Amino acid sequence: MENLIEINIKSLNQTVSQALGEFLVELDRAKFSDIKILKVITGYGSHGKGGEIKKALEQLLNKLKREHQIKDYFKGETITKQKIIELSRICPELLLTSDLNYNSGITLVLV
Repeated sequence: MENLIEINIKSLNQTVSQALGEFLVELDRAKFSDIKILKVITGYGSHGKGGEIKKALEQLLNKLKREHQIKDYFKGETITKQKIIELSRICPELLLTSDLNYNSGITLVLV
């Protein structure tokens, strides 16, 4: 059974609100399944919207963590090989993911 799903919320045509809404739908789905980690692709902002989405997602994740609706989250630029090894105890699929190390366009969310 898969413990990790990837969602891409950086569509060039959607607003920040639409991107966050898409994330919340996927988070709800994950909570009612065996998904342990969401790999959220936000982009890193080089073309405008990615940066806005990334900032808004971080604010939302801070709120969700304070309210105990998620366990934790890790911004891509803070994800080290050691962190991947630690998280792979929860979700072994992370060891097969090659784009995590210091990738500022990705956020991992522990459901």
